[in-house]
Order: sequence, then C-alpha cells, then structure tokens
Amino acid sequence: MSGKQEVYCAVSDIFQFKDRKILKLVDGKIDSIAWDAQRDVVVTVWTHQGFPLYVGGGHGLYENKTNTWQKVDFGTNVYPSSVRGTSLNNIVVVGSFGFIAHYNGIDWKILTPDIPDAAYSAVAVKGSMVAAAGSRNGRAVLTIGRQY
Repeated sequence: MSGKQEVYCAVSDIFQFKDRKILKLVDGKIDSIAWDAQRDVVVTVWTHQGFPLYVGGGHGLYENKTNTWQKVDFGTNVYPSSVRGTSLNNIVVVGSFGFIAHYNGIDWKILTPDIPDAAYSAVAVKGSMVAAAGSRNGRAVLTIGRQY
C-alpha cells in the first residue's frame, strides 16, 4: 500500500435500482471502483491492504482477485450484510437466516450458529475471535466464536 491510507465504502440506494458504487478514498481523494450497476445492491466491502476486494449485498458475495469480479459460490443463495477479516486467510461474512461463513485462504466453510434464523447485520474479527451481531424476532443477537 506504500504508506497511503485507503478507505473503501459500499454505496447503494436499496430501494431503487441505481447508485450502486464502491468508493475508494486514498489520502483524501475520492475515486470509485468499477462495479457493474446492473449487479446487486452493495452493502459491505472489505479488503486486505487494497487487494483482493470482497463486496457483499443483494444475493451474494463477490471477490476481485484478478481485476475481474467473481461471485463466491456458497452452494445456496445468501444475502451477506457484513464482511470483515484480519488477513487473506481469516475472512468472515455474515447475513440473513443465520448465515456465517469463514475463509481460511483456501476454502469457504459455512458455520452453523446456535441461532440459525438470526439476521446478522455486522461482524467483527480480531485475531482468532469473531463476533456477529444482529437480531431475531425483534431482539438483539450476539454470537461469539473462536478459531482453533
């Protein structure tokens, strides 16, 4: 990253099929990342030092490892609401219907939380600790896990 500070931001109008962008802020200058406006709503973005880039929303998680976008195949339809990680071999994505998945640098593994119908809206990862927050039937839900 050459000492520059980079910040990425997902931008979407979730009620209309327009304004779907990924913004990139580098040392106070705003740019946008190429994103097909016909694709799904963008609600979350994560990267490790600028590349690769992971984007979630709509009906899937997309990764950009080779300057092209590829949809991550989880074997089921998912609506990821948050993706975070600590390195290229420790990435976690969460979403609706209790969806939690972990990437170890080689494979994605779908995890089974204690509350399978939770709507997770945020995830935080620090070291081997993961915290997923959301709601279920109008009540707050927090699921905490640890890698072994």
